[in-house]
Amino acid sequence: MRSLVYLLFLFCSIAFGQISGAVGNGTTDDTAAVQTWLDSGGTGPVGTETYRITAKLDIDQSGNQTVDFNGATITVTADLPLALEIDKPSGTTTLNNLTIDGNTNIREGIEINSLTSTNNLTINDLYFNGGNAVGIRLEIFNDATQFGAYVFTNTNMSNIKSQGNGVVGDAIGAARMVLQRWHHNSSGTTITFDGGTFDGCWGDDGDMFQFEDVQQGGTLNSLITIKNMTLGYFSRRHIKSTSGWMHVINNNFTVPPAGHPELVGVTTCCSTTAANLGDGPTAGAENHKYIGNTLNGTGGNPQARRMVVTNTVDLEIRDNTLIDYDIDLQGTNSTSGIVVCGNDWDNNSVLKTSVVPTEDVQVGTNNTGNPSFNQIPVGQYVTKTDCPAGSGATPIITLNGSTPVNITQGGTYTELGASWTDAEDGSGSATVGGDTVDTNVIGTYTVTYNHTDIDGNAATQVTRTVNIVAAPSGIKRASVPGMRVNGKIYVGN
Repeated sequence: MRSLVYLLFLFCSIAFGQISGAVGNGTTDDTAAVQTWLDSGGTGPVGTETYRITAKLDIDQSGNQTVDFNGATITVTADLPLALEIDKPSGTTTLNNLTIDGNTNIREGIEINSLTSTNNLTINDLYFNGGNAVGIRLEIFNDATQFGAYVFTNTNMSNIKSQGNGVVGDAIGAARMVLQRWHHNSSGTTITFDGGTFDGCWGDDGDMFQFEDVQQGGTLNSLITIKNMTLGYFSRRHIKSTSGWMHVINNNFTVPPAGHPELVGVTTCCSTTAANLGDGPTAGAENHKYIGNTLNGTGGNPQARRMVVTNTVDLEIRDNTLIDYDIDLQGTNSTSGIVVCGNDWDNNSVLKTSVVPTEDVQVGTNNTGNPSFNQIPVGQYVTKTDCPAGSGATPIITLNGSTPVNITQGGTYTELGASWTDAEDGSGSATVGGDTVDTNVIGTYTVTYNHTDIDGNAATQVTRTVNIVAAPSGIKRASVPGMRVNGKIYVGN
């Protein structure tokens, strides 16, 4: 009977996914068991338990590695500087389905020092009294293990807070949901945040995203993309960027109400800022795009409900919906190459300059809504008849797998898809279309793959031919592979 109970317990542990040697009740210290699991590869079933840790976890084994927590939560009950560090000497880490619950005791969620992608990552309730709380820290140095594509899919964060001292600009009170800095010219590296919700980044200097070019101008081809996200309340900014090539696409922005308790004693800057910290127009922010976003400042602090543009070149603001939200061009040094086209402005939203005259601003006649949205003085902008139909390089589509594909009638067709790459937008999966392959019907099928980038440039369509052919003479298909009846061979699927 005892053996039966033990076997049942062992079966349940495997079937329901508890990490071997861990308790998973949120109170027992499971640090050693979780670290052992990570060191062994981080594979196998893992359940939705809560694992309490008392020391930093490391993903640091060589080679490509997929770590799937399958909905499990990591938490703490005492102060911990950092929950997880990813620092592999070689290879890529894919981190899936993890929640880090800081319980107001963890200062930093994840520090990334080698090539990493995540799916369904949630980080909540980080807190630091005397420094800066950070959800994800990514600092790229002159290290080949850090070069490549970082993709963060469905990333969610809330209540990331640093206790401030009333001073803006020092490290105390500088909360960041994402802190990313370029320490050298990492041309070709891409960083993409696709989907998820950020809400509640608090402190004297609480920014959801901070992207910084430490080298001042060395990252002109390293693309950062933020798309399909919901960005909620903050104390200082949604986005601060002093590096080049940032695309902000199809996001929903909302700003905190003026009376929010976390704003007491805090100087709010703006919703977003594209700024150059160097001495010349190419020393930082350039080639930024804000396209297809909803920028909603309803009920917000007047400082919070605006985009501030300072010393920026080649900025495109296109096809956005602005609700009680302003675009403020503050060209303290040189702000040029600004294109404002195809946006919809409500009666409380305007385009303005508030510091010095702006250079090379093109305002499209296809902006809609508020007829008085453009408050830039006459002579400081050029009227543009419409937005450009598309700019930049055309994306390229590459098949995954081969063509043609020949399958015996009744067999199985597995769609491998195709990938696109784009000099500005990064990479992704192409849209699959064309014929629906029916392996029960003999014939030739054409599967199509397409992609159009954010500028409207369409890639050349790529196709795959799939031939469904009859089984060779003397061979019939049956449910039992290898069956021989009357001298004929029957094969399965």
